[in-house]
Amino acid sequence: MNPADLALMYAELVKHVIDSLPKDERGSVDRDEAERVLAQELIRGLDIKKEALSKAKRILRSCLTPGHSEVSGQMTLPGIEPYAYEPYRLVASRDRMRLIQLRNATLHFKEAEAERARHNKKIADLRAEIKTLEADHMANWIHKCALEDRSQRDWTWENCIKETGLWSEGEAPPEVSTDDEED
Repeated sequence: MNPADLALMYAELVKHVIDSLPKDERGSVDRDEAERVLAQELIRGLDIKKEALSKAKRILRSCLTPGHSEVSGQMTLPGIEPYAYEPYRLVASRDRMRLIQLRNATLHFKEAEAERARHNKKIADLRAEIKTLEADHMANWIHKCALEDRSQRDWTWENCIKETGLWSEGEAPPEVSTDDEED
């Protein structure tokens, strides 16, 4: 299953779990309870070999992430604060099909890592701008709701976007996420 389909499947499962849990006065659910119920749902159709492969992929992805391997000294580039040197952290090739320890990385691997970092920064900058605009929009809408003496229980994101016209029927592509777990 490709990552986009898997993400949609997980999103549907999480929606089902959240909908089934008791809500507090704000409409939120307890995170520990959500994790427990989600784990129970996942166990139902558990395929051990498939889960082991999935876990192996997660482990390798974590080994590609800075901060998840042994530190051996520090690096200092001009104009940059010192940062940890992790010689055993993995670095992936451009197509991500080859892995190498950072200490043995060739220019090909370092360029691929830099390319992914630039791509991730672009996506992260866009997401930060979107989330800031959303928060500002909602704050303005809530101010209006408060002036109208509306119940705080109604001050939800969905009410905000529907009442202000941000939301419409149709299918836009899902938000793009970064590969920051891979570099």
